[in-house]
Amino acid sequence: MDTSTTSNHTEWSVFAGGPSAGKTTITRILENLGYRVKYDVVRSYIESKITEGESLEIIRGEAIQFHRLIADLFETSESSICHKTPHILENGMPDVLSYLSLWVSTIPQDVRDRVMLHRRKYKNIFIFEPLASFEKDGIRAEDATMARMVFKNATTFYAEAGYDPIIVPRFCDGKDKSITKRIDFISAYL
Repeated sequence: MDTSTTSNHTEWSVFAGGPSAGKTTITRILENLGYRVKYDVVRSYIESKITEGESLEIIRGEAIQFHRLIADLFETSESSICHKTPHILENGMPDVLSYLSLWVSTIPQDVRDRVMLHRRKYKNIFIFEPLASFEKDGIRAEDATMARMVFKNATTFYAEAGYDPIIVPRFCDGKDKSITKRIDFISAYL
């Protein structure tokens, strides 16, 4: 039997971690080097709603419902990608829990189960260590402290989901050298 169409294992690498950790910068560079990428679906969703005239507070609404919607967005986005084709994804399903746990003291069991039972398995999980500086941008509701918490949460929730996350160091060598070192570090695994 050919299991290639039913396999839940993918050739996708996930870039996880808190906001303003450098994920998009590295993703853009790798895309320019020829890698296929899927940018952050949450950011795309929020940006589209802001363009329609909604406020960030209205878009985010109630935390649990918002994160259920985010899980839907992840599933829809991932269903459009061939699992055999290597891709870099900005964030993966366990990030629903990494961020939701900032806003609620108890994660509802249905949300936890949905994330932990997610049918696709990622090839690599890269969790970006927080950068020394944090940039607010009008889309992020989090601050630097919360970004560090997301890093810790992502490490925990990806491990709970059965992954062995690879921590991407921030490298304190100035911006350009640090970016180059991060690209080299990640490329060794791709």
